[in-house]
Amino acid sequence: MGSKIIASNFSFLQGEWPALFIEATKAERGVMEPSLLYEPPFTGYAPRGPEALFTSAQVEELFGVLDDIKASASVA
Repeated sequence: MGSKIIASNFSFLQGEWPALFIEATKAERGVMEPSLLYEPPFTGYAPRGPEALFTSAQVEELFGVLDDIKASASVA
């Protein structure tokens, strides 16, 4: 999972999200709730959330990645 998101041709704002995503995930000790995508610093790039930058399919995939990370972290 995640390969479609990574393989996409991003606009500038879309391209800024991976770095924010990685930093936020680190700050949350590897597990990040999808609701954080609707808070700063993400809203600085997309005030209405990821739907403003990505297709519905990409947003669903992003949420799936977050769920997979959370599931992996709870097993460990």
